[in-house]
Amino acid sequence: MKAARLDEMEQYILQNERASIQELIKRFGISINTLRRDLDELEARGHITKYYGGAEARALTALTPVPERFHKNARAKRLIGELASAEVPPDSTVFVDSGSTASNVVHGLEGRGRFTILSHSLSVLSESARLKEVNTISPGGIYNAAIGAFVGLSTYEAIRSMSVQVAVMAATGVSIKHGLSNTTYFEAEIKRLVTSNCEKIILVADHSKFGVEAMITYCPLERVSTVVTDARPREEYLEFFDKHSIRLRCVEDEQQKAPIQR
Repeated sequence: MKAARLDEMEQYILQNERASIQELIKRFGISINTLRRDLDELEARGHITKYYGGAEARALTALTPVPERFHKNARAKRLIGELASAEVPPDSTVFVDSGSTASNVVHGLEGRGRFTILSHSLSVLSESARLKEVNTISPGGIYNAAIGAFVGLSTYEAIRSMSVQVAVMAATGVSIKHGLSNTTYFEAEIKRLVTSNCEKIILVADHSKFGVEAMITYCPLERVSTVVTDARPREEYLEFFDKHSIRLRCVEDEQQKAPIQR
């Protein structure tokens, strides 16, 4: 019962970004001493921080604004998206993540057959809705402008009720030890849910993401089926991919064979 209360309280604070002591006491029907112990435990998890009179989400403060993320390494992300789209089987149901790299995959699906795309990303949904042969599904929820996506319990529950074959995933960080990681709790929970239930995971990440470890791990690297990036990662990653039969698609390699159509 306590564990369930802690999870619910953590989700409530993260969803609302902050909550006062009195607000939490009233919502959860507990004493101030119990609440203080709960907040101590939640702060130790690393997702929230206490302040005088309440608690607030810690993860959101580290985010780069959405427009800035979309312009950073924009050309590399576009080429990764084109290459990754070829890895998505026709007639499949696909979850497309909210990252700026993942959103470039949708454009490459045009004219390649029929697809059903599920996404909590506003940019992905907008691009997907433009394509005639694509069915677009939005899980709804609370729109978070900081990440450009819908989040919250209703988003999570809607996605949990659906089945996808392929997941095109982005990550703030990619490392052998910590796998695929992210900076926001609610997004990480959605990513964890999707990657634990799909048949094929396509990771799209430019070279700047390798060796980075963000706050919350959502998927072990060995669970990934295909990695699509712009430049070949370090040798330790190549050895890891070979050991775990992970397919590597690299823009740098493909351009040496034949230029990608622009």
